[in-house]
Amino acid sequence: MLNFQQYANSLNNISPRIGGLANYGSYFQFENDWIDYYNNIFQHNFHPNLQIRLIVCESCPNGNYPNANYIFDANCLANIVNCKRDKYLQQIYNGVFPRVAINHLPTKMQALVDLSQENILILDLLPTHGITLSTNDRINININPIGCCDINKILQLPNIQNLDFNYVFAVPPTLYAINFLINHLPQNFVEWGNLNIGQGHCPSRNALNAIINMGF
Repeated sequence: MLNFQQYANSLNNISPRIGGLANYGSYFQFENDWIDYYNNIFQHNFHPNLQIRLIVCESCPNGNYPNANYIFDANCLANIVNCKRDKYLQQIYNGVFPRVAINHLPTKMQALVDLSQENILILDLLPTHGITLSTNDRINININPIGCCDINKILQLPNIQNLDFNYVFAVPPTLYAINFLINHLPQNFVEWGNLNIGQGHCPSRNALNAIINMGF
């Protein structure tokens, strides 16, 4: 997790407007929800002898803490996955489990457990929780990814160095750039593109299922 100064620097590196919207208390709470997911759900269910498969998202959508739309919001993990409110999680889940009908979706907690058992880890790369980014903001991030992104969240993950570490983005198309992080990750990290196609409102379960069938 970024400390206050790292957080402020990251937001100011995106743009002065984003820097002015900083709310470290909210960021701290959202990040703790992700840390709880990583420590208490993912770590207890993934297979450590297999490589992690990483889905890189942007950040929590616009809104204050708590935020029911946030994948990892601890206050809402007992809720059934909702196709509208939980669109990111639902599309990721059905991309991995295409035979599960949308009227038989599990709770958010169970969905994260099921994904963890498939070594699927989801994380947010940006510290802009609750802040809406503009196209210009995302262009600035593409120019200076290391100054804006929390790259250590990826670098600190377990990594079996003799195996490909497959990662795919699930971000708005205005943020995504081919090989966005390639120069900042170990050589065995392999990018599989971006799951947010079309208008980019959410990942495509069909795109995720397609790359899984190709070896993601």
